[in-house]
Amino acid sequence: MQVDQDRVDQFWAEFDDGPEVAETPAEILDRHFYSTLAAHDPALRLARRLNLRVLGDTVHTGRLDIGIAYELFHAFSQEVAGAAEANSVRSEVSFELAGVSRGSAVMHLVPSVDEDHGDEGQIPLTTDPLDVVLSTITDLHSTAENEGDLRRFARYESLVRGLRSLATTLDNHNLELEVGWRSATGRHRNSHLSERARRHIRQLWEVDTVSREFSVFGRVVKLDLSGRFDIKLSPSRTSKRYEIQVDGEERLVQLGLQLGESVGVVIREEKRINHLGIEQSPTYHFVSKQSDQAAIEESGNR
Repeated sequence: MQVDQDRVDQFWAEFDDGPEVAETPAEILDRHFYSTLAAHDPALRLARRLNLRVLGDTVHTGRLDIGIAYELFHAFSQEVAGAAEANSVRSEVSFELAGVSRGSAVMHLVPSVDEDHGDEGQIPLTTDPLDVVLSTITDLHSTAENEGDLRRFARYESLVRGLRSLATTLDNHNLELEVGWRSATGRHRNSHLSERARRHIRQLWEVDTVSREFSVFGRVVKLDLSGRFDIKLSPSRTSKRYEIQVDGEERLVQLGLQLGESVGVVIREEKRINHLGIEQSPTYHFVSKQSDQAAIEESGNR
């Protein structure tokens, strides 16, 4: 293989350019290494790798409690699944632990073996779904770290729930996490979740309760002495059904409800909405009984 002196000179110029260059020396080296490989054989690829560096007072150099590791992997896997869904990646995206090294504790992960890619991690010339997924995750983390607007990710609920799960795990053990990904073409994607990011995520996950009252008229289809009854608006299988909470067994008995009877009630709907706009499932609470005709008329006007 011949050496392209112009490319070598460009590499050293970038390498020596100090703080003006955003890339680390390792990133510059990988980018130029891939460029050299591709010039020799366009089908060649670098081995893909993912590093999760865990930092904190409870993390010993090169060692990580197995319970904490499990929690981190579980939460990070939620993010990976959410990012895959957000990018409509249909192929399975998963990683395997290849080792743990010093530097606080650095967990080295590699893509799970794919028969189509071979044991060397070679991938086709099409877009690598893992690179797309890690791009979304590192963008998400960087936005949180910079206390940015995470609402642009909110429509991908499983993704932001994965982020919250990861942040909660880091909070519980007072840890920070650095993510470093190298793609098959030598591109690096990096992110950091510090206490600042965790605080920002906690604030965004705080909830407000929104409530409203309205009337419903329907048939009682369930009575639960724990303090709940269900009303179904019509006999249709797809009809709306309300699970209505009552203050205890005695209060439920006092209502004198019977299975199968038609009844009108005023209920209060309560919704809990966090600052990302994500709603929890609403709950319904009994307010009062209503005359059948009034309930029918009010339900019809809704």
